[in-house]
Amino acid sequence: MKILSISVAAYNAEKWLSTCLDSFCIPEVMESLDVIIVNDGSTDGTSEVANKYVVNYPGTFRLINKENGGHGSTINTSIPKAVGKYYKIVDADDWIEHYGLIDLINKLKSIDADVVYSPYYKVNADDFRKTKVFDMENNCKYYNQIVGTDVLDPVFEIQMHALTFRTELLQKNFMAIDEHCFYVDMEYNVFYFSLAKSIYISDVVIYDYLIGTNEQSVNMVNMVKRRDQHLRVCKRLFLFYGKGQGYIDRLIENCIINEYRILIAIADPIQSKNELLQFEATLKEYDERLYKRTVLNGLKNKKQTAMVIWLMRSLHFFGYKGVHRLIQLKGIF
Repeated sequence: MKILSISVAAYNAEKWLSTCLDSFCIPEVMESLDVIIVNDGSTDGTSEVANKYVVNYPGTFRLINKENGGHGSTINTSIPKAVGKYYKIVDADDWIEHYGLIDLINKLKSIDADVVYSPYYKVNADDFRKTKVFDMENNCKYYNQIVGTDVLDPVFEIQMHALTFRTELLQKNFMAIDEHCFYVDMEYNVFYFSLAKSIYISDVVIYDYLIGTNEQSVNMVNMVKRRDQHLRVCKRLFLFYGKGQGYIDRLIENCIINEYRILIAIADPIQSKNELLQFEATLKEYDERLYKRTVLNGLKNKKQTAMVIWLMRSLHFFGYKGVHRLIQLKGIF
């Protein structure tokens, strides 16, 4: 029986893919792994690189070639085809920790939680310096045990790199992720974590998340270019707000704050203002309390973006151009 299905989203990933796939080639656990490489319409040598692993390790690696549909389409493709007890997403330019994967597989054999949460490293693309990310400091008493998701601290941050879901949970409650769209990891996190009733909290690092490359979708220049896609994701998340899970609400509020950051980062102050006002109108039309809580919670937590929003609203957008220029010059975001 396969213990863990890993979905590798690969689009023009020839440069990084071998590093990613090599990290799964650990003799102790390969029989337990089901690695689904989803080639998302690549135009480089991604398919050829992936096929070498399928040929050399046919019991571990599978390759699905499909037309380009974006990261969401790779998730939509791999979830129904996963055969492991658990399911995890690994991007093609990231990789897995050797001993972390061994530890995870051993734990997954015996536990039956809806979701497993693990620390991960952010890896700087320039010098490969690693920074550990672990948002469980307020929940350390729950390390290495299964607890109900209802006991989690409301400030708990849900990150795709930290999550491993029970496959049955995803397949029985399948919700299609937006396709031809960036930033859909937030949809994946919210859609499925909102269904989870139990969580196993591990203290062993699993994932290495590469940051700092110009191609990344979270680069602010790219986020401004793709702001329509970020807004599209925000709107889908609105539907999950106020359902009683504080950490889900917080993720959605952070998504909204991030939308403000993107809109304020637009170089043209008039366009920035107009799009920001349009976004606020959309937000208030759905649920005005969502706008108020985003700003008030941000102020309470001393978030710079929320403070700027509050300043702009206090001024009723008079003098917006001056405020916008100040933000741009000072690099507040």
